[in-house]
Amino acid sequence: MRKSLLRSLQNRNTEMFVLREDGSQLLGPPGFNAQPQADSLPAKPLPLVSVKEAQRGLNSYRIETWLDGHTYLTGFARSSGYRDYPGLGWLVLVRQRTDVAFAPAQRLQHQILAWNVALGVLFAILGWLIAEHITRPMLAIATAADRIRQGNTKINIPVVQGRDEVANLSRSLNRLVSTLTMQENDLKISNQQLQMKICELQKAEESLRSSEEKFRQLAEHIQEVFWISDPDVNEIIYISPAYEQIWGKTCESLYANPNSWLDAVYPEDRQHVFPKDRENTCGNYSVEFRIVQPHGSVRWLWTRTFPVRNPRGEVYRIVGLTQDITERKQAEETRQELVQEREISELKSRFIAHASHEFRTPLTAIKMSAAMLEKFNHKASVEQKNRYFDQIQTGVKRLTQLLDNILIISKAEAGKLEFNPTPLNLVDFCHSLIEELHLGTGDQRQITFITQGYCNQICLDETLLRYILTNLLSNAIKYSPQGGNVQFDLICDKDVIFRIQDCGIGIPMADQANLFTSFYRCSNTGKLPGTGLGLVIVKDAVDLHGGQITVESEVGVGTTFTITLPLKCTHATATV
Repeated sequence: MRKSLLRSLQNRNTEMFVLREDGSQLLGPPGFNAQPQADSLPAKPLPLVSVKEAQRGLNSYRIETWLDGHTYLTGFARSSGYRDYPGLGWLVLVRQRTDVAFAPAQRLQHQILAWNVALGVLFAILGWLIAEHITRPMLAIATAADRIRQGNTKINIPVVQGRDEVANLSRSLNRLVSTLTMQENDLKISNQQLQMKICELQKAEESLRSSEEKFRQLAEHIQEVFWISDPDVNEIIYISPAYEQIWGKTCESLYANPNSWLDAVYPEDRQHVFPKDRENTCGNYSVEFRIVQPHGSVRWLWTRTFPVRNPRGEVYRIVGLTQDITERKQAEETRQELVQEREISELKSRFIAHASHEFRTPLTAIKMSAAMLEKFNHKASVEQKNRYFDQIQTGVKRLTQLLDNILIISKAEAGKLEFNPTPLNLVDFCHSLIEELHLGTGDQRQITFITQGYCNQICLDETLLRYILTNLLSNAIKYSPQGGNVQFDLICDKDVIFRIQDCGIGIPMADQANLFTSFYRCSNTGKLPGTGLGLVIVKDAVDLHGGQITVESEVGVGTTFTITLPLKCTHATATV
């Protein structure tokens, strides 16, 4: 069996091993671990992976290195029994060196490689020929395209005749190049236009930069506060540095809180900073107001605003200029004080002249009457003596009235003129006053007194009311012609109205503005007696009542004074 198995494999350079179940050699080629079966020495198992896999019952092959250091293609299998016979469990290994085992495959591989090379060369030649046929028009197209890319736009893409893809591509490219050439021309024109616009924009930008620089030089070096805001002044777009000098606050604080500038406005002026009809002013208005600086000083400011309109005519910006006019205001106040002092001086001069005349007339009458009594006391009759005494009393009365008027004016100017309203029956009061005037003056001019409404228990200051009515009625009598009529109306409705109308010389229009100025007399009074204090007393008394006085007059026709006093009763005492 050894000869029959081993000899048949030797011709194919193949060796076979029969191993026991434990992997020790039972049969093998000559010269490889051969031991007689009867040998008493135990055989060693082969330390191969294939042996172990065969022991597990696997039938396969693997490439592994044997004990002689060579690499073999090893096939392995385990013997099996037959029917009920389990068999001996021998392991069969067949090995062949890898260089011998794979020699046919390598020869086949070399042959396949040679054929592949030959076929590759053949197909390469055929492909080159086909590619040259296909790419020749493509190369012409590419060459033309490259020249076009270099700037030669007069080159046309060659059109290949036919219906294949290359022909379609050449026609499409030709149309594309024509379109691109036209677009390039349009692009050049657009580029030129764009360059012109860029130049214009650069010039405009340079002009704007120059304008902005000039604007900043102007806005940041003027003493006035220049500012720009939205139409509602709820956002400050620009504020000049002069704001910090005038307001004493930083510009950043105003940007953060656009209404913070109002905090410095004088409390009494806050209502007047913005006009009531600001919406109708279209952003164009002018206002003067005061501010209190952080260190406590008060400054007068003048703000003027101007609207800025967009192309649609809508106001979208407000430009303002705020100027410190404190020095101008102080100069105006000084000038007004000087004017007032000059006017007062003139009025005092006039008053002295009139007062001297007023004092001199009754004093002269008193002096003459006293001299006559002294000289002709024993010779004068009782009637003559009484006439002299009446002249003295009349002169004293005029002096007393003149001094009373001066005292009242002094109290009013010093704020010591008292207001003590008490309930009065105005009808009785007026009748009594008219009788006193007739008895006191002996004047024959008629006073027509008409009442309307319920005029009992009206709360007025009797003393002040007497000043008012006495002066007005006396003036009406004094400046009316002999036999003239004085109309005196009393109306009690929602307010108390006194209306005194005469048909006298009237008041020139130029004098009406100064009627209630101390020591002022109208230009047409001539030599008629008077001090220019009566209407001043009337105006102060009316103001203490919280009322109003109006005058209507025409020269040569007459004058109407209307006094309106509120119809209310209060027992409080006030002073002016």
